[in-house]
Amino acid sequence: MARIPLGITVLWCGVLAPIRAQETTGVSGVLLDRVTRQPIASAAVIVLGKPPLLRSDTAGHFARTGLPPGTYAIQIRKLGYTPGSWIIEILPNETLMLSLELEPEPVTLPEVAVVGERRLELRGLPGFEARRLNGRGVYFTEAQIREREARQLGDILRSVNGVREVCRRNICRVRMARGDCTPNFFVDGFPANNSTTLEMPIVGIIAVEIYRTTSETPPEFLRGASTCGSIVIWTRSGL
Repeated sequence: MARIPLGITVLWCGVLAPIRAQETTGVSGVLLDRVTRQPIASAAVIVLGKPPLLRSDTAGHFARTGLPPGTYAIQIRKLGYTPGSWIIEILPNETLMLSLELEPEPVTLPEVAVVGERRLELRGLPGFEARRLNGRGVYFTEAQIREREARQLGDILRSVNGVREVCRRNICRVRMARGDCTPNFFVDGFPANNSTTLEMPIVGIIAVEIYRTTSETPPEFLRGASTCGSIVIWTRSGL
C-alpha cells in the first residue's frame, strides 16, 4: 500500500517534463511589400541586442525563439525598401505573431553604387567621432546613454535644447523647436522616417547624433528639400 502513492508520484513527474519542454517564447512573422502585398524574401531581420541576424524565407516568413519576456526593437532591411523598425512586447510563454510591411524605395543601379560607397564610409563609430569633433549638433556616446539610464529614445531627446515632444491622442512625436518642424530619422545610415518612434527601446543603441537645423546637419543626412534637422541613431547590429 505504501508503494502506490510513490508510483503515482513518479508517473505525475514523468508527465510534467514534456509539457515544460513544449513551452516556447519568441516572435514569428511575415514580411510584405506595402504596395503590392507580396511577400519579401531574403530581408535582414534583426532583434536589437539579440544576435544572430535572421533572413526571411521565400514566403516572407521569419521566426526567432528563445527570447526572454520583455520589450524588444526589431529592425528589417532589404535593398529597394525603406528600413523598418518596430517595438514589440513578448509575454511569458508566448510566441508573438506579426505581419509587417516595408515601403518600396526604388533606386537605379548607378545610385545604389554611389550611395553604397558613401554609407560604408559613414558606418560605425569612426564617422560618428569625426562629426562630433566638428562641433555641430548634439551627440550621445554609449557611455552617456548608460549614465542617463534611458529606456527609450524619447528619454534622450527630451533633454536636448531645441528639441520638443508633441503629444496628441496619446501619440507623441518629436519636433525641432526652431522651425517647428519634423526631423528626418536615420538608423545605421539608412533613412528611417516611417519606422522610428520616441518609444524605440535603447537596447542595442550605441550612439545618437541630433542636428536641430539644416545648417547643423551634415550633407549625408539631408534628404530632398528638407527644411528641418536630422536625428541619426547607431546600433550595435549596424557595425
